[in-house]
Amino acid sequence: TEQHGSLTVDTQAPTLAEDTPLTLTNLAQPRFSGETEAGLTVMLEIEGKQYHSTADQHGKWQIHVGDALSDGKHDYQLTVADAAGNHTEQHGSLTVDTQAPTLAEDTPLTLTNQDQPTFSGETEAGLAVMLEIDGKRYHDTADQDGKWQIQVGDVLSEGDHDYQLTVADAAGNHTEQRGSLTVDTQAPTLAEDTPLTLTNQDQPTFSGETEAGLTVTLEIDGK
Repeated sequence: TEQHGSLTVDTQAPTLAEDTPLTLTNLAQPRFSGETEAGLTVMLEIEGKQYHSTADQHGKWQIHVGDALSDGKHDYQLTVADAAGNHTEQHGSLTVDTQAPTLAEDTPLTLTNQDQPTFSGETEAGLAVMLEIDGKRYHDTADQDGKWQIQVGDVLSEGDHDYQLTVADAAGNHTEQRGSLTVDTQAPTLAEDTPLTLTNQDQPTFSGETEAGLTVTLEIDGK
């Protein structure tokens, strides 16, 4: 009895690549994607759980982590195997950071007599803070203690100006803070009713006008 057949020898492991290896993300359920040979099944193993995807006709695959990952570092493994039993493994480490960075002003600016005021405050060390006001943007990088300071480079007109402060971390988390600043560079008016130059009173009274609600201080003989 004779039996004839054909045998295909395939000793080549399939290719496996991520589009962009995930090392840092702000998503608790991140998405992995990449390329391998068309029709092969790619398996992702992370935190003891397995997720699968079959590559399309172009070899594209995409795997969404179905269970939320905690903040912190997670080792993972990607595996693909062909019909001949050849397999390729790829290992990586992913850090999940879903926490938005802190952002605070030292003293929120609401009123100033400066037409190029300076904003300052604190955030996480090394992060870039952006100020947007009157359609223009200004930036500063927080120092090792998290301190930042931004001076408005263009002269602001008199009146109210809405502004926004934004900071973003490497994972893509961002924090925004909005405010409104009034610029008033005009000195108030001040006038005496009749300037006192000569009096027969040893406790004279001064009187006059200024803007409503303002406090007038008289200094005489060091008092």
